[in-house]
Amino acid sequence: MPLFLLIGTLAAQNISFKDMAVEMGLNFVHDHGGTDQKFYVETMGSGCAILDYDDDGDLDIFLLQGAPLPGWKKKTTLRNQLFRNDGDQFTDVTGESGLGDTSYGIGCAAADYDNDGDTDLYVTNFGPDILYRNEGDGTFADASYAAGISNPLWSASAAFFDAENDGWLDLFVSNYVEYSLEKNPWCGDQRKDQRAYCDPDVFMGISDIFYHNNGDGTFSNMSEKSNVIKGKGKGLGVIPSDFDNDGDMDIYVANDKV
Repeated sequence: MPLFLLIGTLAAQNISFKDMAVEMGLNFVHDHGGTDQKFYVETMGSGCAILDYDDDGDLDIFLLQGAPLPGWKKKTTLRNQLFRNDGDQFTDVTGESGLGDTSYGIGCAAADYDNDGDTDLYVTNFGPDILYRNEGDGTFADASYAAGISNPLWSASAAFFDAENDGWLDLFVSNYVEYSLEKNPWCGDQRKDQRAYCDPDVFMGISDIFYHNNGDGTFSNMSEKSNVIKGKGKGLGVIPSDFDNDGDMDIYVANDKV
């Protein structure tokens, strides 16, 4: 799926948009890496992050990509891409940034989790997630292991927020369903040998994860203590906000069919 960058103009109270993606250097086409086997993960689109990763005052774009699935025969290399905003153009700086991972990207969240003044990234994958620490020199380092992040499940979305009002950003990860490529159920009309994508009802939901920020560059999995583990939805999206105006942050999770 090609990328669209729509630039708005306002004239005589009429708003119009023009696709400027290619013209501005955003050469990106998402590919789900699928074949005729109808792997369920193919139905999930990928996310993006708009962030000022180099702290130059303008917003850059980080785009997530799919990954080759069994039977995929294209020779194209699929990887995530970071585009630096140079004012009137975007430049692909993926190679030098360290963000060109080839995992099956699903969603991401951007925030300064270590309070060092630059924006870090958390990427949710169909497979192990990755926490990227911004090194402040235009590059990112995989800090997942050192930070105590371990989530091998199919995660969809993530959000940084300060759950305890202690000045450190905690992390909530919404997980989707129990699914593996090795156990890809047949859905559709078997008599006509017509395979179709399965309905979400076919799969079991899984618990989300809440990571507490320890304030030293590491996180602790507090899913059980925080009661997050009790809910087994099919998480797709998450929004933190103080919905009841009591001074602390709440979490809204959008689930698929449950």
